[in-house]
Amino acid sequence: MADKLVFVVCLCLLLAPWLEANPTGCVAKPGNYDSTIPTQCTYGSFSTPLAQTSFTTLSTQRMEFVEYQTSFTSAQFSAFSSTTGFSTKHPNSITIACKSGISSFAFGSNAFSDFPNVVEVTIINCPSTTFPASVFNGLTLSKLTIKGGSIASIDAGTFTGLTITNMNITSEESGLIIKDCPITGTLPEALFSTLTTMEYLILEGLNLDQLETTTFTNLTSLRYLSFANNKLTNITEGIFGELRALTEINMDENPWLCDCDSLWFLDYSLYHGIKLSGGPLCSTPVEYNYKRATKYWDEVCPKLNACGHNVGVAIAPATCILLADFISYILVVIVVIISSIALGIICKVRRDLKAVQDRLKNKRATSWGRVQEMMKKKEASSGVSQKPPFPTKTGWGN
Repeated sequence: MADKLVFVVCLCLLLAPWLEANPTGCVAKPGNYDSTIPTQCTYGSFSTPLAQTSFTTLSTQRMEFVEYQTSFTSAQFSAFSSTTGFSTKHPNSITIACKSGISSFAFGSNAFSDFPNVVEVTIINCPSTTFPASVFNGLTLSKLTIKGGSIASIDAGTFTGLTITNMNITSEESGLIIKDCPITGTLPEALFSTLTTMEYLILEGLNLDQLETTTFTNLTSLRYLSFANNKLTNITEGIFGELRALTEINMDENPWLCDCDSLWFLDYSLYHGIKLSGGPLCSTPVEYNYKRATKYWDEVCPKLNACGHNVGVAIAPATCILLADFISYILVVIVVIISSIALGIICKVRRDLKAVQDRLKNKRATSWGRVQEMMKKKEASSGVSQKPPFPTKTGWGN
């Protein structure tokens, strides 16, 4: 009996690795959730490369990697490509939360290559030493969020190969959100230029004191832009030139150096129908310190009408008819008037001609009637059949 018990114990020990349902270090996240419970994996507790096939009872639709340290690279994962059994109520998502107290963290190029079907990525509290080129290469996301931590360096090609578009998977806005994550230096020129289908861009609390003129190049689908809570004192005129779909800007909590030239965007937003949901505060002049820039603009700056510096006619606060367009409209009106007069003349001439024709026809009919009457009288008196005379050019005379 004892031998059999020892045999069973040894067999269980040998089969234990194959009988384990899920990877070590990965558990269902505590809390109240619906049928799709997030799976939480603690850095250092699971073996790498972590494969999707090693999960048998836990869902891989909403993955959370917590207590992360040192780096996040593609070599740590293997083939998280299946979406079998995923719920349509939730996006396929990954959250990376760094361990509190670490001083540096790095992402590798193509770091998410083993997650081709992920649509939301969230990075929390990671003190990133650098974001290299093509970190998110190959992904099509509804939302990318980088929140907390810091960014020491960001490559101009960080977002190369990434697509961000509104998939209407959740009710939340889709786009790129970088928030409360101080960035050293300035953003590279044309950093977001490949994200042409992105609709929301939030750059809040990043310690930015300058935006390049090309920062928002090619963002033709962008509808909402926020760079609130930074250290911007002005922005270069023309920076919004390619944002043709833009409807709202939030630039609240920025220490503006207020003068009429630096507040050009107030006229610009009025002319283009863009809502300013927040406005910068003046840091200078002293009498307007910590007051809204709009107050300075209203009280000090000369107001431009909707035409701004263009030659034209302002017909409403935000509507301008340019001189060239105005002349075109006048020419169209003149052409319509001349055409109407010409049409009237043509109609009158035709009516007059018709009246003349009718009179001639009636005259001929009357003359022919008199001729017939005379012929009948002669036939009656002479008994000889009469032939009508040949008509003259004006018809039959008496």
